[in-house]
Amino acid sequence: MDPRRAGSSVARAGLRDGLRERPLDARVRRDSCVGFVLSLCLAAHARGLGTCIQYGYLAFEDELKETLGIDPQQSLVAVVLLGWPDPESPVNAAAIEGARRRPVPVAWR
Repeated sequence: MDPRRAGSSVARAGLRDGLRERPLDARVRRDSCVGFVLSLCLAAHARGLGTCIQYGYLAFEDELKETLGIDPQQSLVAVVLLGWPDPESPVNAAAIEGARRRPVPVAWR
């Protein structure tokens, strides 16, 4: 399948090198950031912090860059919300209640 015809925004975010388009370059750079974002979230969790990876904020990428003082030439790949969880909050109690699962019987042979 031709990546230039793919429906993903990654394929459409291709870079130009002379006359040749290299659509996977943007994907490779984005994917290398995914490991960092995951490691950041795991390290925060180990220290008692809560995180939430958000991509919807990227619809406002220009405004975010301006507000946070980020160079307009830089690309944002994700927004990570970081903070101390409040287990007493009714919102968090509902989320925890909904996350409880019944054990699944497993039989190994």
